[in-house]
Amino acid sequence: MMTRLRLSPPASPSPTLHRHTYSVGKSNFWDYDQALFGVDLPPNVGLTGKGLSGTMDLRGDHFVAEGIPLTEFRDSAPTTPYPYQVATIVVSDLGTVRS
Repeated sequence: MMTRLRLSPPASPSPTLHRHTYSVGKSNFWDYDQALFGVDLPPNVGLTGKGLSGTMDLRGDHFVAEGIPLTEFRDSAPTTPYPYQVATIVVSDLGTVRS
């Protein structure tokens, strides 16, 4: 049974793909994280500790990555709302459990 998956950007993104590589600067969330939630988060990390890439968590029979700090703004137009973001999931078997 696969126990961990990694979420990462594709190695060779298409030139037409509008990548979302950062969130700081597109939102003031990190200016108020300490006051609102009592934590001082690193840039581009959400409340659950997830970033824009990383390991997904096994939950029962599926994988999740909650709290990814994705904004509605693309890197190419950080002040123009664009509500349709694309996520590419590259699946790598990082560990297995053998019975």
